[in-house]
Amino acid sequence: MLQNQTNNYYIMKQILFKRSLILLAILWGSVGISNSQTSVNINYFFDSTWTVSCPTPTVIDFHSYGTALGYDPATDSIDIYISFGDGSDTTFTVPIGSIADFSFWLQHTYSLAGTYMTNMIATAPDGASDTLTHGPIYILDDCATIIGVTYMDNNSNCIFDAGDDTLKYHPIEIIEASTGILLEQTWTNNLGMYSATVPSGVNLEVHATAVPGATLNCPSSGMYSFNIPTGSISSYDFAYSCDTAHFDLSTFVSGAGFAPGWFGYMYVSAGNLSCQPQSGTITLTLDPLVSYVSTHAGTAPSTVASNVLTWNTPSMSVSSVYSGWFSQFYAWIQITTDTNATIGDTVCHTISIAPTAGDIDITNNQFSYCMPVLASFDPNMKEVTPKGMNTSGDVDPGTTFTYTVHFQNTGNYPATNVYVLDTISAHLDLSTMEIVAASHEMDVLDLGSGIFKFQFNNINLIDSVSNEPESHGHVTYRIKTLNGLPIGTEIENTAHIFFDYNDAVVTNTTLNTIAVVSSITEKTEHKANLYPNPAQNILNVEFESAVQGKLAIRDLSGRLISSIRINGSRTTIDAAPLAKGIYSLDLNGSFVGKFIVN
Repeated sequence: MLQNQTNNYYIMKQILFKRSLILLAILWGSVGISNSQTSVNINYFFDSTWTVSCPTPTVIDFHSYGTALGYDPATDSIDIYISFGDGSDTTFTVPIGSIADFSFWLQHTYSLAGTYMTNMIATAPDGASDTLTHGPIYILDDCATIIGVTYMDNNSNCIFDAGDDTLKYHPIEIIEASTGILLEQTWTNNLGMYSATVPSGVNLEVHATAVPGATLNCPSSGMYSFNIPTGSISSYDFAYSCDTAHFDLSTFVSGAGFAPGWFGYMYVSAGNLSCQPQSGTITLTLDPLVSYVSTHAGTAPSTVASNVLTWNTPSMSVSSVYSGWFSQFYAWIQITTDTNATIGDTVCHTISIAPTAGDIDITNNQFSYCMPVLASFDPNMKEVTPKGMNTSGDVDPGTTFTYTVHFQNTGNYPATNVYVLDTISAHLDLSTMEIVAASHEMDVLDLGSGIFKFQFNNINLIDSVSNEPESHGHVTYRIKTLNGLPIGTEIENTAHIFFDYNDAVVTNTTLNTIAVVSSITEKTEHKANLYPNPAQNILNVEFESAVQGKLAIRDLSGRLISSIRINGSRTTIDAAPLAKGIYSLDLNGSFVGKFIVN
């Protein structure tokens, strides 16, 4: 047993190296034989263990996705060779998809405990190939299980009992005690409970993250230290007490389908991130080119006045029952875009929630959401807010991005399971990641090395042929850039969407670039005179010639503050409502100039 414990400790120490190898493999792969006409690349090759798996024998799932450019999907295929590291291997062939990609699922049984490295080679008909080594994979005989619940301890007895409210979908961190390395992050489920498999005989810690407006009382140290024997199941609960003097309302909106004459969808969500119950009033102001049609799911607006929609929410708290995945309040509305909308124009919407008095964080009480008008749209896409300035998506250092992955079952049969695989850019701070909203119940899996899996098990997503409105889904998360990123750092993100065991649907790639938006001098297609500058009440904008489109005011982070339409050579902007500071002005996304409000 002592030898097993020593081996387990050694394995735990190497998990960090495993995750680093996975990240390098996904970001870079291994470039094999290729020529100027064809190329093969393994984008990723991963397994279902990520930390450890036990006891033996154990079945491990492997999954890979790659691209094969320059080949004919009708006649060409990719030969796959995999060595599992335990003396066994396999060879098989996979087809090339219509978008020059290939993927597969595979299971392998490891009979003996050990540390295994796997090797994958993908070879095309002309000999072009790519190789990727994946591992270590840790298979152990000696594991244990920890379980627990996170809850609001309403009677202050440090015991989860009747009358206590659970904290659903709350992050839990498992850390190696001697190094402080984060070995695993998991989330509680819709009952506030979590479960994790951990190596036995190793000094570990389990932590629960902070809750706004609440204090973690039990355990008093804020975490549990443990070293538990093989096969044991140990329980570690986390009890919070509530600050009844404050609340933290938050709201968000996203959507898709902003094309002239098309029906599209917008998703409104809100919640209270604190434990003090509070109701709210949501106000959504649609762009003048977008009109409300109906409510597809959730709560219908309390009032609709032209393009302004309002909702009155029930009393909400962080322990409330969620109607969406992370949303205590949720509405799914259908909209239409005016046929007079110009392709390439931008529609901007603003959403806010009141009251703000007594709110401990009013920065999340308002959100601006802008999307380009398209001739048509891909229902499987990824979007980022703020989009940033110029085609490079310039944003200031320290920007917080909100990403939404939209997906739709465009087949002719329901999808039982859907999952989104998202490799977070290495330039983003994983510790700041916050799940904002999703269309359906899901599990979040931190697969290590910045890879997140949003797993919609038993979603039974209807196909678009049978029921177009019900065939859509989405997931939204918020994350901040790392501190100290150099100017010019590019942040790209692409998601892969899987419907059952079908090939991956690859989204577009979002792009943002770190710049000093607040001070850079930018080229502009439209010369304009801004005066008086600094402004107090009125800002005059005069162009050298007539222009047409949307004139947008943004703060230093690129966040949209307000916008007006212009058709001519001059207009005025009401600067009185603007807070003191520096703002930029752009016309249809093209930089115009900067002005100061004092």
